[in-house]
Amino acid sequence: MNSINESLNSINESLNSINESLNSINESLNSINEALNSINESLNSFNEALNSINEALNSINEPPNFVKLYLAPVPTTA
Repeated sequence: MNSINESLNSINESLNSINESLNSINESLNSINEALNSINESLNSFNEALNSINEALNSINEPPNFVKLYLAPVPTTA
């Protein structure tokens, strides 16, 4: 009976060690996840900035309305 108890204690210690290892891995993965979330937020901000720059460049390239009217085709009757 004592031998069974010692075996069970050994198994319990092994399981505790595995549990501690898994907890450590989980903490590491949580840290990685937080870092990736931070990177994602930064990339989203950068993307928004690029979109703003793109919109500004598009507005510069867009001719004013009076130029559009001047260049518009003249309707003709057949």
